[in-house]
Order: sequence, then structure tokens, then C-alpha cells
Amino acid sequence: MRLLLIVVFYVSILGWSWGDSLASKNKEGNKLYKEGKIDEALSKWRDAQIENPDSDKLYYNIGNGLHEQKKYEDAFKEYEKSLDSKDSELRSKAYYNIGNTHYRMGKLPEAIEDYKKCLDINPNDEDAKYNIEFIKKKLKEKPKEEEKNQTQEQKEKKDEMSKEDAVRLLDALKDDENDLQKELRTKPVEGGYKVEKDW
Repeated sequence: MRLLLIVVFYVSILGWSWGDSLASKNKEGNKLYKEGKIDEALSKWRDAQIENPDSDKLYYNIGNGLHEQKKYEDAFKEYEKSLDSKDSELRSKAYYNIGNTHYRMGKLPEAIEDYKKCLDINPNDEDAKYNIEFIKKKLKEKPKEEEKNQTQEQKEKKDEMSKEDAVRLLDALKDDENDLQKELRTKPVEGGYKVEKDW
């Protein structure tokens, strides 16, 4: 069975070569990321940014790290910075991951638009196509879910009204009981004396 691809990442952390120090830091960051050491990977990539502050590939990698930490707003900002890249593959992957980020933030229509932008660049991206269909299906189910929640909410309100009605009914019964008590106290009983006892 095919795994849910919504959370699938283009984790192919981008490698590239320029100055040995910069390439080395990026390579170390990629290795740490793959080992699940996200904080350390981010630290390496940010060190590399000191040498090359406008690297679209570093923005992309940092976005992946932040997304992995569920810092979606921050990840989104980093991915956006990588969209100016001249590398169409990088832009395609960035749009895909922006779509994943929007999905995680609950912004489903925006996620669809991001996946479409990914497909504009790479029409053969099967994961993006799958995710669009998945989200469209989820959006169709959403009104049904909201209707179900509203019906549940109305039922709860009805239950609350029933409780109020029950309280009113109990109050009315107490009034009737008090009236009956008064009537019993003043009514002569066999033997000719009054009953003054409260029931």
C-alpha cells in the first residue's frame, strides 16, 4: 500500500561545491540531518550562511530542518527565500515543501496552489499530483465533518435545554407539593384533629 505522501519530503538535501569550508559545513549539515540531529544540522547550515548569506540552497535546507522541528512559520519563510533560485529543480522542491508546510498549518487551499506551482515547474511530479487529489478529497469531506459537528453541537444544546426543562419541571412539582402540604395540614383527618406534620 502506498504510504501517505503528504508528509513525504524532498529530503534530498542539496549538495553543491564552492569554497571548501562552505561545502564542508553544508555536507556536515546534510549528514547530521540524515542522522536525525536536526539542531546540529541547522547550526552547520547557519554557520555556512555566514560565508554565503544569500544561498538559496541553504535557505531550502534550513527550511527542511525547521519543518522537521514543526516550526512551520519559520520553515515557510526559509522556503520562500529559496524561490528566487535559478535552479528550477530547487524551486520545484521548495514549492512542494511549502505545500507540505501549508498542509501542516491547516491551510489546505494554499497547499493545493503550492503543489500546482510545483507541477508548473515539474509536470511529472507524481507526489505533488497525489497530494492535490488527497487534499481535494479532504476538502470535500470537511463540510460533512462540520455538519456532523454542528449536529452534535445542536444535540448538546438540546440536551442542555432538556436539563433546563427538567429543572423547571422539578420547581413546578415542588410548588405542587407545597400546595398539597398546605392542603393536608389544614384538612381535618378522622378523629377531628388537624395534621400539622410536614411530610
